[in-house]
Amino acid sequence: MPIRNDIAVFSYRDFLGYDSEVHEEYKTHIAEIIREKLIDIDVENVEVYNMSGVKMHPDTNNRHNKKRLIIALNATVEPNSESVDIFFDDPPKVNNIEVDINTYLHISGSDTTTLIYSSEGMVLAEWHEEKYLLCILVDLFGLCNERRLSIFQNIMEEFNNKIWRYRHLKFSWIHTPDKEKLTDKVLQQIKDQKNSYLRELRRTADNMKDRCEQLRRDLRLNHDTMLQKQRIIETETIHLEQSQNKLVEELDIIVNHPKVKDLHIKENIFHIFTEHLDIYDENNQRYKGGEYEITIDMSTSQVRFFGKNCRQWVSGRQTTPIPMLMGIMEYPVSAQQQK
Repeated sequence: MPIRNDIAVFSYRDFLGYDSEVHEEYKTHIAEIIREKLIDIDVENVEVYNMSGVKMHPDTNNRHNKKRLIIALNATVEPNSESVDIFFDDPPKVNNIEVDINTYLHISGSDTTTLIYSSEGMVLAEWHEEKYLLCILVDLFGLCNERRLSIFQNIMEEFNNKIWRYRHLKFSWIHTPDKEKLTDKVLQQIKDQKNSYLRELRRTADNMKDRCEQLRRDLRLNHDTMLQKQRIIETETIHLEQSQNKLVEELDIIVNHPKVKDLHIKENIFHIFTEHLDIYDENNQRYKGGEYEITIDMSTSQVRFFGKNCRQWVSGRQTTPIPMLMGIMEYPVSAQQQK
């Protein structure tokens, strides 16, 4: 799988070849070699840094970032053992190429890294999987020439075959060295997807079940309320029919009374007109009340009395008028008060 985005080459400590113009020329060559040789790599970006012999801390950045590959030229990671740099008075060949490189940086000594060797058995690079970091352990580009580019090309090719090609092939149904493991992985992925789908279905089904239970309770409540209102309707309907009949009877009783002259119904108010009435108080004294209009408001149940008399006589004695308002009577006064 090709690199998806960008390959960037940085000077960091020094220019490639220790010259800015050489740096610009060779960083193009380096990017082309990486793109050509790392054909099985699966990252989004590659960053190349010229480190000038830097020994990086083991907790360097990029840990677990598998979208970015870092290639550190002429760099290593501080050792966790007694690893030391190697110096040669007479520089050896590298992949059968004569090159004046006499210093090889030490390896980290970690048992989790992968080493890349020359054909002569010298360690040229170290791959740190957890950091996605490839350390080139020699100063390939202290001087820039075709031989050093060839060595870098060999390292990239070996890096691709040893790390990325294996990862690429292990997912191939034809070329995988462990088809049973690949099969188990595929089946596990299918199982995980299916279980995720089933969990979502169960969650949805449980929500629907809860909703159905709520709707069932609501339906029961609405049904009970409906029955209750139906009973009220039936009762009130019967009562209304009875009330109509009873109202007619009661109105007939009222108008048939000898003291009632007439009964009018206006705007929900009953107006009862009486003949002359005699009124008795608690001491059984009789008053001539005269004629009255009695109103009954059906909307408020309010009853009012309206008398039409100014002065009345009782038992041969003159009394004050007997105004009737809201059913309240005024008692007669004494003869002395009349004077």
